[in-house]
Amino acid sequence: MKGTKKIIAFALVCALIAVVLTACNTETTDKTALQAAITSAETIKATADYGDYTKPSRTAFESALDNAKAANSKADAKQSEIDAAKNTLIAAQNNLTIIPEDKTALASAISDAQAIIDDANYTTDYSELARGAFELVLAASTEVYENENATQPQIDGAASALLAAITLLTENG
Repeated sequence: MKGTKKIIAFALVCALIAVVLTACNTETTDKTALQAAITSAETIKATADYGDYTKPSRTAFESALDNAKAANSKADAKQSEIDAAKNTLIAAQNNLTIIPEDKTALASAISDAQAIIDDANYTTDYSELARGAFELVLAASTEVYENENATQPQIDGAASALLAAITLLTENG
């Protein structure tokens, strides 16, 4: 019996040590920052402008968002995993790249308009009023062309207006 009591006592001590070690290894996790990053990302994805980003940057962003959601819903996720998911999502969000605006047609119209102005007969071929109106449209179109924040509709509108001004000027002499 004496040996049995020692074995039982030893087993109890081992069980107690296991409980203490388990309690010490339990890591508390904070998912607050990850949830905030997910909320921000979902807001961006829901905007009408989301399609203005390049497909590769959207794909990376969506993958990071999916991974962040998975880490957020994982009950036994470690803090390092949560932090990594948050950081990856934020980086992907910061790397969303806007599709560059196409100013090719506007540049061509500006070049055509400038060629008309540079013609030696410009002042004699067209009235002062026609030249003034034409040059105003050219100046406005050039301003749009030089604006780094111009949207594609603004660019297209400026190109159309300038092409119409060129047509009016040359047809009505």
